[in-house]
Amino acid sequence: RHSHTYINPLLLVIVSLALGVYTLSMAASLDQWLVDRMYYQAGADLAFEPYLESEVLSETPRVGADWIPPTGDYEALPGVAAAARVGDYKAIIKLAANDTRVDGRFLAIDRIEFPKVAWFRFDFARESLGGLMNRLAAAPEGILVPQDFLAQNNLHINDRVEVQVLADFGASMTEQFLIVGTYEHFPTVYNDQVTFIGNIDYIFTYFGMNMPYHVWMRMAPGADGESVIKVIPETGVDSIREQDAQAMIHEEQAKMERVGVFGTLTVSFLAATVMAAMGLMTYSYASLQERKFHFAILRAAGLKRLQIVSQVALEYGILTAFGALAGIVVGSVAAELFVPLFRITAGGGAIEPPLLPIIAQAQIFPLATAFAGAMIVLEVVLIVAALYRRLFDALRLGF
Repeated sequence: RHSHTYINPLLLVIVSLALGVYTLSMAASLDQWLVDRMYYQAGADLAFEPYLESEVLSETPRVGADWIPPTGDYEALPGVAAAARVGDYKAIIKLAANDTRVDGRFLAIDRIEFPKVAWFRFDFARESLGGLMNRLAAAPEGILVPQDFLAQNNLHINDRVEVQVLADFGASMTEQFLIVGTYEHFPTVYNDQVTFIGNIDYIFTYFGMNMPYHVWMRMAPGADGESVIKVIPETGVDSIREQDAQAMIHEEQAKMERVGVFGTLTVSFLAATVMAAMGLMTYSYASLQERKFHFAILRAAGLKRLQIVSQVALEYGILTAFGALAGIVVGSVAAELFVPLFRITAGGGAIEPPLLPIIAQAQIFPLATAFAGAMIVLEVVLIVAALYRRLFDALRLGF
């Protein structure tokens, strides 16, 4: 009959806890997005370009890169679980429809080795990484193209595109590649240029030799990328342009601006929780003051103090539990809708891949349960203290 009196405190609890859940989820999402961005940039746990000084300084450098050791030599290094060849070449894409040329990039991968080392997220393509590799296996000259590129140029699966691949100094090939699949995002691929993904063995077979390529590695559990880089010379070559995903993550996490952002989110969560608790406690105390004559009448009618306390405790317990649950739902929905829009980096750099909202359920539900439990206990203590201290005064003044 008096449910309208609960609207204000209930809204306070819902809004405050929703804000807390939202900030906590944003912190978890940004934390994971940092990891995703670094792995997206590196492509794997560790990536580098093999380097041989004698080849670079030679007056007559040879075309090709047969001097690069096979991946088995890298896999034999301590701390390396798997290695894969990844060619990264410039490309010129010739579009017959409008007779234009587009400068792009050709990423040549080993479809067998690549899935063992690459970092790949479920939302990068409409099918799994294994499915994309199977498409490349269907045709040696097959390529994967960006979904947007396919739509913008009115192309379709099984269409052919003429691409000139610049594999090395003085070594290029022009071929009609077959579109066998599409992707939305791919490790190391950014929106500033069109990137085609094809079979590295097809490139090497065309030239009759190995072309320069990068090596991507997956580290064994507990292995350190820096230690692996130090032992790469044991294979007979050095490494340049190293990308150690874990080291990059630690470097980003140590930046003061990131510490400030996460500190703000933490304080926001704590402030929202404290505001909800203080608001509910204030309402509880004021409500008891208004209803003390009602309780006095119930006491005079024969109800025991325990019954009155139980009734009021149940009332506020339901109010607190409902507010906490509603706050979680509202905060989670808000996080799903708005957190992906906060793709901001400290240096204003690339913002790939997309930010996926993470609802920190492992933290939210224990915290919400602890909040509800603590509030119920505090309310019971407040109720008992108020009733036992003022009930006699109410009875004396009211009758």
